[in-house]
Amino acid sequence: MNDADEKVLIGLILAIGLVGLLVYFVPTMIAKMRGHPDSRKIFLTNLLFGWTVVGLIGSVVWACSAFEKPQQLPKPKGDKANYPRF
Repeated sequence: MNDADEKVLIGLILAIGLVGLLVYFVPTMIAKMRGHPDSRKIFLTNLLFGWTVVGLIGSVVWACSAFEKPQQLPKPKGDKANYPRF
């Protein structure tokens, strides 16, 4: 094996490792894109237990689970719309 073959092999190993990391953190990316309120907990579960099949599937299910988005408060109308600044 010459130097060019070794460089290609190292590049291939790095590319496979990068793709593996992206696949590994799919539940975290899903949670972040959906704006899930427990995205930090999902990340930690994914990081610590994602290497097990149960941890990975659990993280995916949790990231895809339904959640209630917090409702925005209505904006006041009229002169009282200016809030005091501190």
